[in-house]
Amino acid sequence: MSEKNKSIESLIKFLDQVETKNISSTNIFEKLEDLYFLTVGHKLFTILKFYPSLQELERVYTNNPIQYPISGRKKVIDSNWTTHLLIKGKVYIGYNHEDIKRNFPDYQLIRKLGCGSVLNLPLIDNNKVIGSINLLHEEYWYKKSHIKTAETYSQFAVKKLV
Repeated sequence: MSEKNKSIESLIKFLDQVETKNISSTNIFEKLEDLYFLTVGHKLFTILKFYPSLQELERVYTNNPIQYPISGRKKVIDSNWTTHLLIKGKVYIGYNHEDIKRNFPDYQLIRKLGCGSVLNLPLIDNNKVIGSINLLHEEYWYKKSHIKTAETYSQFAVKKLV
C-alpha cells in the first residue's frame, strides 16, 4: 500500500471515531481538510455554517485565516448559487474564473490566491442545509467525478456542526 493510501486510511479511521471520543471541531476539520487534500485536492478549504433565519453564513474553519478569517460572517445574496446549494442542497461546481465571478463577490481575491474553480458541498442534517464545505483550486480542477468522493467525507463535518 502506498504512503498516500496509508494516510487516507489513517485519516478515515480517525474521523470514524469522532462520535466515541471528545475531539475538538478544529481537530476534526483539520483532519477532514487533509483527507480532501489527498483525495480531491484544494488550494483553499473552508467550512461554513448556514443560519437560514438570518440569511447568513459563518466561517467555522479555514486553511487561510489571513484572507478568510474564522467567525467571519457574510450575508447570503439571492442568486442561482444560493438556490442550488443552500436551498436545494445540491453540489455546485464552478469550473473556471467566469463561473466564480458570476457567483462570488470576492472573485478577485479568489483569483489572486491562484484559484479558478470551486467545489461546494452542502452539509445536510435532517433534510436541511446547515452549512457547506468549500474547496477551491486552479481552473478546471474539479470535475463531476470528484462529487461522490467529496460527498462521502462531508458527513464528518455535519456531525460537528449540529
